[in-house]
Amino acid sequence: MSSPVTLSGIARRVGLSTAAVSYALRGSGKVSPEVAARVRAMAEKLGYRPNPRIGELMAQIRAGRAVSRGDVLALVCLEGRRSAPDDFLQHVLEGAKRRAAMHGFGVEIFWLAEVEGSVSRLVSILRARGVAGVVFAPVNQTTKVELDWPWDMFPFAVIGMAEWGQPVPRAGHHHFEAMRRVLRYFDEIGVRRPACWLNEMNDERAHRGWSAAWLASRMRGASRRLRLARGSESKKEIAAWLKQMDPDALVVAHAGELEMLRSAGWRAGEERTVLLNWRPGCGACGIEQSYDEIAGSVVDLVLAQLHHNTRGLPEIPSMLLFPGRWRSGSTA
Repeated sequence: MSSPVTLSGIARRVGLSTAAVSYALRGSGKVSPEVAARVRAMAEKLGYRPNPRIGELMAQIRAGRAVSRGDVLALVCLEGRRSAPDDFLQHVLEGAKRRAAMHGFGVEIFWLAEVEGSVSRLVSILRARGVAGVVFAPVNQTTKVELDWPWDMFPFAVIGMAEWGQPVPRAGHHHFEAMRRVLRYFDEIGVRRPACWLNEMNDERAHRGWSAAWLASRMRGASRRLRLARGSESKKEIAAWLKQMDPDALVVAHAGELEMLRSAGWRAGEERTVLLNWRPGCGACGIEQSYDEIAGSVVDLVLAQLHHNTRGLPEIPSMLLFPGRWRSGSTA
């Protein structure tokens, strides 16, 4: 059976954006009559048929009316299990649910581990549940995801910046810009000898955005003051590094790493201690990555595909980056 004609397919044939094709087929004044006629002719030639279900749904949304049908998006977790709840994942789920509810959708969570890692079984379950689109949860245990997924079956998008083997639409944290914000803060408070401790795998998952921004700052001794750790360093090694650097401010990514550095001798207060993944009660200032908002933006990416009736891996995937919120103290 041939694949349905999509807006993105028409857009490729006429050399326009998907949004322009959508405007043309809806009779919007945002495109010229000549362009609209060219798009309609190509749509007719290819046999394009709009998805009436999505059209009805979006009309209700634009009119501000409640959506009666129980449309559901799936939050698919490639790591972890339902039996081991995760605070970070709950934060992501709440953000996705909040945004989906604004558009009349619900969100259900599914774990690949619960079907013994079988993608085909999970897809069968999603189809049986009538899932309208898929949001992939962030991964924390690998730097690259390899997944044999039927990309043409559901609209989808990915939360987070881990590398995938395919051109996937996604939204994630802007690690480079977040580190730039930290360095501006150091300038504001007069820091002269900052040091940065990063787990190498975490930095790689961040597309090396943290270390790139640190090194691009041109601060004196930047490369020497950056430690890309492997996670096997002893307390004695960490203490020796702190003594050698003698920093007047410290940047680390996660609270667990901060505790490790504190146990090895770091004593400065929260004004001079910065977390790149800030949490309340951490005893530091820093960047709250706001993955609830990022999850909401990924829901928007999936709903846009539903609206435009697009499926499959895009030629040029959307990528939304968010720098997070600056938090000036541990209870901010």
